[in-house]
Amino acid sequence: MPAAWNEKKAIDYLKDQALDRGLTLGSTWKHWKTGTLYQVVLLTLDEKTLAPLVHYQSLEHPEAMPWTREATVFLENVKSGLDWVARFRREDA
Repeated sequence: MPAAWNEKKAIDYLKDQALDRGLTLGSTWKHWKTGTLYQVVLLTLDEKTLAPLVHYQSLEHPEAMPWTREATVFLENVKSGLDWVARFRREDA
């Protein structure tokens, strides 16, 4: 994760990393731990830090509030037992 974001770095990250990994509006992702399916509803920049953000909505509970994570966190791998797994895995690719 970059130490400090600027607008160009954030947009370049979204183009070069997030979009290459399929992080696009309307894409469906499965959470590694819960198995819940989510749809990406918005990609934005944090006003203060300029970090790219992912806003995603549960497909199983559409009445629930959307969630927001930094794109780097959304796309990172997490420790699961002895293995590393993607926090979210694209399901509709």
